[in-house]
Amino acid sequence: MSKSKPARPRRDQLRVDPQWAWHYRTLLALRDHLIQEQKSPQSADRFDRDFVRALLAREPDALGEINAALERILRGTYGVCEVTGRPIAPTRLRAAPWTRLRSR
Repeated sequence: MSKSKPARPRRDQLRVDPQWAWHYRTLLALRDHLIQEQKSPQSADRFDRDFVRALLAREPDALGEINAALERILRGTYGVCEVTGRPIAPTRLRAAPWTRLRSR
């Protein structure tokens, strides 16, 4: 009986800066939930469904924002305000990992 090789990590996961690993995983999970909710609204449990709907209510293009944040992580520009060029507070990034801007 031959042992199967462990699955190789996806190519984009190799480029994630370790300081953003939690954010990357969280954004991927949120994206998956949003996609699942769009495909089959009744498949998610109630908490997930309510969370996703609340997110969608606050962010009209939540999926686009999440995808853009994932791209910023991979490009190395994540965590930097797109207006001021200054770092975004870690607490803000934990609360809304898709954010592009510093709080006012």
